[in-house]
Amino acid sequence: MSSPNILILHGHEAARERLISQLNEIGYPNAHGYSSGREARRACKNNPPDILIVSSDMSDVSTVELVQHYRINHPYLRVVLTSGIATIGEGLTSLEKLADTTLISPIGMWELRQTMRIQQSALNTAAS
Repeated sequence: MSSPNILILHGHEAARERLISQLNEIGYPNAHGYSSGREARRACKNNPPDILIVSSDMSDVSTVELVQHYRINHPYLRVVLTSGIATIGEGLTSLEKLADTTLISPIGMWELRQTMRIQQSALNTAAS
């Protein structure tokens, strides 16, 4: 599989841009960031993501509903949840059940690289 299409959904522009930059640096050039669920849903219709990186801080739509929407419409989609350490244990149980993995912010390059390798391997397995 070529480089996966990555959709980043994060409410903070600086965090979104930093994550896109980190992904580019480790060899994932097809990362696109959005600040709202509506934007992300429109983008998903035209170019479905292979990997969805979603922050637990999204406020314009329920993050749980958004992840459920993508899971239903794109069954091979890989979901990575990002969350600050302060929010662990504060209602993330449903999201953790929907996500394939969780990254705790701030996200280091090693953690991101390992997570992306695992997610791409799962995509390659699903495609074969």
